[in-house]
Amino acid sequence: MMKLNQISNLSKIIDECVHCGLCLSSCPTYLTSGLEAKSPRGRLLIMNQIQENPEVLDKEMLQHLNTCLDCRGCETVCPSGVEYHLAFQETTNIINKNQTLPFLSTFILSEIKNKKILPLIKWVVWISKKLRILSLLSKLGINTAIQGNSIPVNKIEDLLKIKSGIHKTNQISKGLIGLYTGCIMNEWFIKVHKSTINVLNTLGYNVFIPENNICCGALHQHSGDSGTAFQLKSESENIFKNCDFVVVNSAGCSAELKSNNTKIKYLDIIEFLNSVEIKMKNSWNKNIIWDAPCHLSHAQQLATTTTELFNKLKIEPISWSGQEICCGGAGNYTLIHPQESEEILKLKYNQLLKYEINYLVTSNPGCHLQLEKGRQLYNRNFQIIHFVELIEMIL
Repeated sequence: MMKLNQISNLSKIIDECVHCGLCLSSCPTYLTSGLEAKSPRGRLLIMNQIQENPEVLDKEMLQHLNTCLDCRGCETVCPSGVEYHLAFQETTNIINKNQTLPFLSTFILSEIKNKKILPLIKWVVWISKKLRILSLLSKLGINTAIQGNSIPVNKIEDLLKIKSGIHKTNQISKGLIGLYTGCIMNEWFIKVHKSTINVLNTLGYNVFIPENNICCGALHQHSGDSGTAFQLKSESENIFKNCDFVVVNSAGCSAELKSNNTKIKYLDIIEFLNSVEIKMKNSWNKNIIWDAPCHLSHAQQLATTTTELFNKLKIEPISWSGQEICCGGAGNYTLIHPQESEEILKLKYNQLLKYEINYLVTSNPGCHLQLEKGRQLYNRNFQIIHFVELIEMIL
């Protein structure tokens, strides 16, 4: 029997919710379904029911909980300061101890931990792109092909891992920065890592790239496996011990890494860039939209930091009403809950389609893949880039 009432924090968090409803307009699953049970306050009521009587948990209640993206948009607008994500994660931890995860979830989490198939996937994607197989299958509307075609491996350079060790600046060094290479980023977004090293070197910093594969454990944490998440985070602690601090160019990873007490100072790449002087060599005259990852704006509360950075760079992104809503990527959510994910993506693109832009800028791999999937589905010709790639263009 589940004993949720043994978790002291859960009751406190649930009791803090006054059911005012201000969270409803910030919850993607409520906006797409209209169901109270798929809203933050509705899910808190479900958690409360389970806490009081674990036997009431059924498939319908479980489905309402499982379809939460854990985007934390509700926390940003909550006047009572309810830490919804803590209640959600604690509930998920206990539920998953008493049931077996679906096969696909188990497979994805195992692969993220062991990293045996991730390298193979990028090669298969690259070959399929070269042979135009993915392009053809994507046009036929095959979802797996569209998702594969969204992985940004278009050149042979995108497949080759970056050399480990210290990449030195050609200036007098201002310090040694560790780059948290991660799992998905280090396999499918190598070009973003290269841009990050180039930017940091240009700004006068040496960059340390670890030899070993590392992972922050975010997907495991969100799936209720806190033990594996903690283990994965801990394994990378000693790797960066000689660095002044560690920069993370994946918002989901930086949020997760900051969630634990650690001797390592982790900074999201946007957080770091806003703290240093950036001398622009090239002016910017392209139309862009900035789509902030949820774990940057909500989990790390860095929305203001991003605005300050854009102002410093004298770049004015188009203001739009869809920015505050999750894209529906949310780690492996798009694979586990494809229908809900596409409904949320449609919600986002209904706003995006109103604008003519050159670039859509984000800073998280899951968001990049989901937004690129939408770009293909809605046949748009703008380019999706990482924030650090934007910086590289103007340096």
